[in-house]
Amino acid sequence: MERITEKKGMEMFPLVWTVFPSTDTGVFVNPFFDRPLRHRCFFEKSKGLTKQLTVFFHLNEEEDSGLFRLSEVFLYGAFNEITVHQLRVFGKIREMDRNERSGFIKIIKNRLAGHASEDQLPLMPTIQEKEKALKKLQGGRFYRFDPLYYDHGTYERG
Repeated sequence: MERITEKKGMEMFPLVWTVFPSTDTGVFVNPFFDRPLRHRCFFEKSKGLTKQLTVFFHLNEEEDSGLFRLSEVFLYGAFNEITVHQLRVFGKIREMDRNERSGFIKIIKNRLAGHASEDQLPLMPTIQEKEKALKKLQGGRFYRFDPLYYDHGTYERG
């Protein structure tokens, strides 16, 4: 993977079909796996002079392998065009505060219901995916991720 500009990273990262956290630097990302977490993830671009991307996401107990003890982590994602685009984004992570958490839950429920949102990716989840995502939101931890740098790589499907 190669480092890309913040502008390019902010354009590409919200397009991912999958997203998951890791402390490993060498994860191979498949755009068709880890889709359930994408249903509990929201990308928000700040408005104003300083453009910034923030990623809000939820992990249940099984998915959360001690992230709450970390302050920095990688988020991985991938999406498919003619080639597969893989992204590795390094940044600061922290648990959401109560206001962020309640806003996040409202946004995710609206997205799962098919309402428009700021997030660029139209989810179109199945009924089963919606039910699973809503059920998982009942427990676990809610995180805010602020990217520091973006890496990108591609490979051709074959």
